[in-house]
Amino acid sequence: MAERRFTPQQGSAAGLAHYLDAAKTMADEAGVATDLLDCLIDVFARAVPNIGERDVAAMLDFFESKDHKERST
Repeated sequence: MAERRFTPQQGSAAGLAHYLDAAKTMADEAGVATDLLDCLIDVFARAVPNIGERDVAAMLDFFESKDHKERST
């Protein structure tokens, strides 16, 4: 990440988002609150369209982006 080498990927952000959604489903079925997971799912939903199939480390681009900074204020 520090060298901004997002390829070859170890795992795509979109691929990881799939597991976050599965964890949310399991938590909902168990009746467990997922406040932090809900925030993470939101971040992934906004970031993945911008980073595509690059490595999950490319999320750095999202956090540095104008879109993220405008939503954070």
